[in-house]
Amino acid sequence: MTQDEFRPVDSFLQSKQGALTPFFVALPQYNTPKNQKWIDALNGQSGVNGSDGSDGSPFVFKAQGAQAAGSLTIMIGAANWSTTVMGGATEVSLPRPGEMFTITDTADTNHTKVYMITHVENNATYITGTTQPATTELKLGISPPLAKTVNSLATINFLTPLFTKYSLIEFGWQNTLLYYPCRVNNPTMEAGGVGRKVESYTWEGDLLWTYELSNQTYQHHHDVQPLPNGNVLVIVWERKSATEAYAMGRISINNPLGEMWSTAILELEIVPPNGANIVWEWHLWDHLVQDSDPSLPGYGVVSEHPELMDINYGEVGGGGGPGGSNADWMHINAIDYNPLLDQIVISSRHQNEIYIIDHSTTTEEASGHTGGNSGKGGDFLYRWGNPAAYDRGSNSSQRLDSQHGINWIKEGYPGAGNLILYNNNYGNLTSAIFEIAPPLDTDSTNYIINGTDPFGPEQIEWIYTGGFHSNVQSGAFRLQNGNTLISVASDAKIFEIDSAGNTLWDYEYPGVNIMIARAQKYSVEFLGGDSTAFPDYTVGDINFDSQIDVFDLFYALDIHYGFYPQSPPADYNEDSLVNFQDIMAYIYNIMNYNR
Repeated sequence: MTQDEFRPVDSFLQSKQGALTPFFVALPQYNTPKNQKWIDALNGQSGVNGSDGSDGSPFVFKAQGAQAAGSLTIMIGAANWSTTVMGGATEVSLPRPGEMFTITDTADTNHTKVYMITHVENNATYITGTTQPATTELKLGISPPLAKTVNSLATINFLTPLFTKYSLIEFGWQNTLLYYPCRVNNPTMEAGGVGRKVESYTWEGDLLWTYELSNQTYQHHHDVQPLPNGNVLVIVWERKSATEAYAMGRISINNPLGEMWSTAILELEIVPPNGANIVWEWHLWDHLVQDSDPSLPGYGVVSEHPELMDINYGEVGGGGGPGGSNADWMHINAIDYNPLLDQIVISSRHQNEIYIIDHSTTTEEASGHTGGNSGKGGDFLYRWGNPAAYDRGSNSSQRLDSQHGINWIKEGYPGAGNLILYNNNYGNLTSAIFEIAPPLDTDSTNYIINGTDPFGPEQIEWIYTGGFHSNVQSGAFRLQNGNTLISVASDAKIFEIDSAGNTLWDYEYPGVNIMIARAQKYSVEFLGGDSTAFPDYTVGDINFDSQIDVFDLFYALDIHYGFYPQSPPADYNEDSLVNFQDIMAYIYNIMNYNR
């Protein structure tokens, strides 16, 4: 890049003031070496006298001596390799500028930087006045300079060191991505919450990945959950015919379609721009119990198997809904993942229950009843909300009704490890937020259930209700400061409360027939930077609506009286304080006086 070409790029980077997370640009020449002899040496193809003599094993290159951080060169070598072995070490037999490598150093497992070769020196051709490589060595000029000290005999990894072997998550990019489950036309199965497509965007709106999951077997719906490894969990309906259902012990099918849509969870490995690999899967159909026919699979006493789903519990779809007739049995409407437990929680609106399953299993183990951290395969580790679903309670023992938004409270947050959800129909036109503490055993892998009792807890850890209601969607998330953010979908309303139930902030989206399914709150430093950073703003525009008006004045008053923390846009006179002087400045401005 010339100086003139660089100037606008530099201006752009300077304008961001560190707001960008690290990124890489992968050019085509980084994928494979540029010459065949070098490829042969690295791959150990026949005819190449490698470090093992003649069996065709690849060369294993090592750092020849320690190299300090900041160095622009590194000396490498391989046993039994020499310029003679490499065809006289002519230019075509050596690595070329532009090729890439990584370093594996037993003394520093985090040395994941990618380096590019800028020039190559061997025993015959080296820069005068510098250290001459031995006949078994190469001296590589590199860019950027070594980020860390490299120890002697660290392994140098050529060929494809590169970017494809590292996920975005490994580079800490998970916070720069938006995962978007969305509805598209003509789904193969249609009911409330139908999706079909999952996409990933940057926060700037650039589409990175799109994938459709809608076929005669599976139909994505409702929710997705990104994983720490960069994969994505998706909820799908799994189509079963009436014949298949009856063969598993179902007594009746209550819809004109003659189908029963069971539930599956698929883990997708993202393959941009529009592909995915299913790398793990769980199917409810593998974990059923029935007490109707001893000759059919899964026969047993339902109450003795809380780890299984009674295939005859609940209706199977009906004649109505968004797409007309449907066969939605469970209506799973939310999913979350706990990285500490390696467990998944899902919510079933139709069964008024939540379920936890083990994600540490293989797909084969997930289809059975053994394996994984729990030793229980893909069976339910825990369920709560409606003991009648497994014959350990009655209608009076039901605690949940059409709940949504199930999620674990994060580590380091008040209530960490507990579950929090939005219980849509807590009472007559009343919703509630439940925080529950599942009874984990001492090794934190399984959940305690006593005798013939249902899963606990009997007492709810924390409950909030008070004049809000939505029959559909909605959610609740615990914040790091102990407050809780609540979304009331049908009112298009979001509000934040403290542990005592006091409303600290609220927002209602204007308009009619508007819904907010679920909202989350993120800190200023979520996309990078530190807690002192603040997005680009206009002084006075507190609510970022590109206007300075009475609404900003109201916010400024709340900040002045301590209802909200100090905010840079509210500092109208820019004296580093939000006080009465700023309030007066707002008033003068709104009344068209000069400041």
